[in-house]
Amino acid sequence: MGTSAVKIDIEDTMRTAARVYLEDRIYDTLVGREEPAKTGEILRDMGMEDLTLRVVRHILITSARFESTERRWTLATRFEDTQRPFERVVENIIESHGRPMVFSALAQELAYVYRRPVRYYEEIAPRLLSSQDKFFSAGGDTYGLSKWLVIAESDEPEDVLFDNFMEESDIESYRKGAGSVEWSADDIAGSAEKALSAAGGAVPLKALGYLAWESMRDEYDPVEFYSTIAGSKKIEILSNQQAVSSKHKKELMKTLQDIATEIEEMPIEVEEQAEAGPVTVTEADRDEIVDLVLKSGGTLNAEEILESVIEISSGEPGYDEALESLKQALEGEERVIRVGPDRWRPAGSIPEEILEAPAALAIPLHTPFETPEGDVYDQELEDEGLESGLRQEILNPLVQDVGDEDPEETQYQPLDQYQRAVLKYHHKLAGTMPLIQFHPDFFGTEPEIIHITLIDGGMRRDVWVNNKTRLMYGMKDWYTDDMPISGAAFEIHKTGRSGEYRFVYDNRTDALIFVPTSRLLELLDLKDEAESRDAPLFDIITRILEHYRKGIGFVSLFTEVNLVRRATRRLVASILSSYHCFHTRGKTGEWQYDAKKRSQGFNKSKRKYVKK
Repeated sequence: MGTSAVKIDIEDTMRTAARVYLEDRIYDTLVGREEPAKTGEILRDMGMEDLTLRVVRHILITSARFESTERRWTLATRFEDTQRPFERVVENIIESHGRPMVFSALAQELAYVYRRPVRYYEEIAPRLLSSQDKFFSAGGDTYGLSKWLVIAESDEPEDVLFDNFMEESDIESYRKGAGSVEWSADDIAGSAEKALSAAGGAVPLKALGYLAWESMRDEYDPVEFYSTIAGSKKIEILSNQQAVSSKHKKELMKTLQDIATEIEEMPIEVEEQAEAGPVTVTEADRDEIVDLVLKSGGTLNAEEILESVIEISSGEPGYDEALESLKQALEGEERVIRVGPDRWRPAGSIPEEILEAPAALAIPLHTPFETPEGDVYDQELEDEGLESGLRQEILNPLVQDVGDEDPEETQYQPLDQYQRAVLKYHHKLAGTMPLIQFHPDFFGTEPEIIHITLIDGGMRRDVWVNNKTRLMYGMKDWYTDDMPISGAAFEIHKTGRSGEYRFVYDNRTDALIFVPTSRLLELLDLKDEAESRDAPLFDIITRILEHYRKGIGFVSLFTEVNLVRRATRRLVASILSSYHCFHTRGKTGEWQYDAKKRSQGFNKSKRKYVKK
């Protein structure tokens, strides 16, 4: 049982040593640095690639040696009370450093505290540091605190312990290992390394010094002992005044990686909600963000930007404030353009082809058709002249299209995590999709142009949503050859990641829009025939209804009409409403053609509704 207890103690000691070791590497990175640094900068400058931002941030947050200011980090000693005695400020700086401190770095830190030139402290500090009551020279132009030394002014162990504020219990746990080493005054560093190896972990320097005194007695010199160890490459002095053998560094790094893994699994609100300072995007941040976007050459979302520049992630305390601050900082910034609720890319990088609707989607301008005999066909009515059922039918998103839509009156599908869309022939050719088929809030109505990423399995493609042209562009890769020419029904799902959506197609079709290949061939023949004799749209509608003697719904009829000739929904609805030969069958709402009533011609009651 005693062996297990010792093992647990060693493991705990190594975990503590590993954390302090990382603290010290962070501290060394910040010493002498004029401006506060971001976590990523600190990690990069440390050169410890195996660690994560989160473990570094965790150490920064949980250590009193560091202070946060505007999401950047600096040394807490820079906020010393300058009204305190100068000697005390110097002592606090060296104590926070935790190891012998190079004089030039100490002078630089004093300059930051008092906001005075470094040269001033290079002149006055040496006189103070020469006081052996508080400080000692550790060699190599470094200085430490005298309280770190084990002073031996007596031959009695009890007195030495008492004079150094120690008790036998502070030494006892290290006697079995480190205490078995016979120290040599000619090789203090080598003896210390043996003692640390025998101990199997970190050992307080005071315990090590006391054991050295017990072994060397008159040959022991406290300053020489400490200075020799501090200058040795065989030993690492930690800021909590413990020492580890250089052979243990690999174990320290492995322990740090274990700690990092544990921290990655911790809930963010538990680990990081204590981080101080407002989450704001400064002018310097804005310029860094713009540079980041420009160098990317593509689109970056807010989460990528804030993680990279502000070092705050979605879900962390303060993220919402940071996001709002980011939007405000980039508002009016001419070097970048917003292409989503929280996405930006370099100005001028939007493809020109998505700025206008393809010419192939334009519906030809309509003029009424007049026969040599003076009969006028294909006249468009005001909405009041349409049959009551058609007034609602023309608002169905499936019959609306670019240049022929009423977004304000449309009955959209419910807003959900996905939206269903149905592909039409001309959009399959153009690689587009009309926005009228999507709830306005699914992609968002601002900004004017939105860049999204569409995914399916390993496929990722850029897609553009243009709220001005009312089209989605870049869909051609998703419209495969096995999709029917008209009526393929697919879904677009939100993924939970900003600007990313999933394309889902499982060979389904929409019954109202689907046109089988055999019927398509018949319609293409009708198209050729109608073009050859310049037939009115009235004749095309008549021929289609003759094919469906039992009737056909308006959406399906409109779909087939547009495969023969592009026309607006109001024109098709007007023709159906204007002639006695067209009527609906019972309560089904399906349209039929009665050849016997064709001679009755235009319904005179509709004349007052004909558009002039």
